[in-house]
Amino acid sequence: MQTHNTIEQRFLQEIKGLDQDEVEKIIKMVRFMKSEILKAKQKNTRPDLMKYAGFLNDLSPDENELFNQAVQRKSMFKGRELEL
Repeated sequence: MQTHNTIEQRFLQEIKGLDQDEVEKIIKMVRFMKSEILKAKQKNTRPDLMKYAGFLNDLSPDENELFNQAVQRKSMFKGRELEL
């Protein structure tokens, strides 16, 4: 297993010679990956539907049905892994 310093050195070697704008883009990509892609590995993450509770009061029956279908579709794909 590689030590943390070795991994840092490899990362620094990869970005060595890039201009400031390119380094900033890489930092943004790393932050995105940490927040969006790697968080998918966390277990027991469920969407907080209560944050939509105020919006649901004003829905028509058709809109309510569409909302329920959207929630079911989201959970239907929850277990799938992203393949690149």
